[in-house]
Amino acid sequence: MKDNNMNIQSSKYILLTGAGFTKNFGTPLASEMWAEIFNHKKVQAQSNIKELMKNHCDYESIYYSIMEGSYTDNEKEAINNAVKSAYGYIDKILMEPVSLSPYPEELHNVNDLIYRFGETSNKSFIFTLNQDLFFERLYNHPKLSIPGIKNNSEWFTTRFKDPLRPEDYYRLPDENKLNHNESEILSDGDFFLLKLHGSYNWISFDGTQKMVIGRGKTDQIQKEPLLKYYFTVFKKVLSQNQSRLLIIGYGFGDDHINRIISESVRDNGLKIYIISPVSPKELKGILEKKDFGKDIWQGISGYFPYSLNEIFSENFFKYQAIKQHFYDVFFE
Repeated sequence: MKDNNMNIQSSKYILLTGAGFTKNFGTPLASEMWAEIFNHKKVQAQSNIKELMKNHCDYESIYYSIMEGSYTDNEKEAINNAVKSAYGYIDKILMEPVSLSPYPEELHNVNDLIYRFGETSNKSFIFTLNQDLFFERLYNHPKLSIPGIKNNSEWFTTRFKDPLRPEDYYRLPDENKLNHNESEILSDGDFFLLKLHGSYNWISFDGTQKMVIGRGKTDQIQKEPLLKYYFTVFKKVLSQNQSRLLIIGYGFGDDHINRIISESVRDNGLKIYIISPVSPKELKGILEKKDFGKDIWQGISGYFPYSLNEIFSENFFKYQAIKQHFYDVFFE
């Protein structure tokens, strides 16, 4: 893949979201996902998996250990089905606001924030570590697309409401197909959503349905051509001088992501802005334990110690000043 020749003229405003982003809309965090997976009937039928899960509460590591370890096909199928079912549960939660009338005001406000990232003269990028369908189901924007993916015509519209159908699943391109079309991937459109760890409704180029979960995420990404390409784009976009990265819902738990953010702060003056209910003191303590945490902490130029729903609440009088202050700081 010809990443050294990749030239991307992108907006300096970049968005990165993690699990805490959709937590604002009722979806579970990692600890809650463990319970959802543990409760699945196929997991309950496998004593080895039950024992493993009782000894470890990190569902991502459990998934990786089973899928890459010397477990039986039945055990691998069980954990894979349980994880897919858990993401299906997330999808059902995300579908609920679509049916509400009127549409939740805080969701309107969050969509307005996302919309602002696309209103630039250069190419605009949203990066997410989430594999849910938040953007596809709840964000309505005619310009947004997923590079390298032939979008279903109903994605990013209010019509995408039903449970997933066969046409909503997509098999990713292999390396030959991706390389053949690489020069065109970012030429078709100006506003892009890159799902760095894949998506709940994607199938690997080799036909398997494994997701990028658990240990060894870098190796997993390198084995999937489109995700490898996405990671290259992520590095290129963040390395542009004096860019501004807004982080919502990411707890800095992935070294391969932290390394790119750290290098961009150190070498290219990346400025980091964070919306998080975690106190600055607590975040500093978390980053001090990370390999790349020092540079990340030094790169923080704006911090808003609130949940996303607080800043963009329907409670206009209580939070309007906070929201306006955030817009003034981040978008200058």
